[in-house]
Amino acid sequence: MIVTFAWTELAAITSILVVLSAVALTLAKQFMRGTFTTRETHAELEVRVHAVELVLKHVPTRDDLRAVEQRLASMEILVSTLREGQSRVEEGMAGVRRVADLLLRHQLGEKPGEFR
Repeated sequence: MIVTFAWTELAAITSILVVLSAVALTLAKQFMRGTFTTRETHAELEVRVHAVELVLKHVPTRDDLRAVEQRLASMEILVSTLREGQSRVEEGMAGVRRVADLLLRHQLGEKPGEFR
């Protein structure tokens, strides 16, 4: 009778442990499902990340933007130099126009103060 009684207790304890294990595994599975993504979701995210990576390959880097900034700065200096040269040329052209006008008037026989 002692042997049968021990087996009965062992069976009851085992069934309780099986039920508790099932509950623990169910809770662990629910926790994992909330923490980790499913394979389908992971595959969708992988496709989206790949698409973003393809786009980012064509985005300029910080070094590229610095190079463009330096190039623009040098172009600004060049444009400012050209503007100064243009104003000097315009000043020189004004003198040439005046001389040409005087020569034309001289050729036409006009006097310096006379206007038509």
